[in-house]
Amino acid sequence: MSANEITLTTIYEILKDHTLRFDRMDERFDAADKRADGFEARLDRFESVQNTIALRLISVETTVKEQSSLFRAMQLRLDSLHGLVEELERRTGRIEQEYVMITEALRRLEQRFDRLEADRLKERITALEARVQALETAQA
Repeated sequence: MSANEITLTTIYEILKDHTLRFDRMDERFDAADKRADGFEARLDRFESVQNTIALRLISVETTVKEQSSLFRAMQLRLDSLHGLVEELERRTGRIEQEYVMITEALRRLEQRFDRLEADRLKERITALEARVQALETAQA
């Protein structure tokens, strides 16, 4: 028989050889499928975690927006209160100045009033002394 001659035995041997090769390939594909399934499961878990994180981030973003609007409102109120305090400080300063001026004016008036009272009392005493003297002179 020639080397190129095809017999059932050669075909059987070739099929056995290829069957072994195909079996090894199937094993490799099975292993690759298992790895792909593992990757897919991990990706599903990652996607689940990512969705959870996304929901939390949306919640945090909503909270931050709410807090930001509250902080803006508080900043406006704080600015308004700051303006009012400055106005009160200005008025208080003016009132303090007016108080000092009024107190000083009252002191001057008291001094003047005391002098006027003293002068009036002196005049009355002088007038009374003159009357007493006139009466004493008339009786004598």
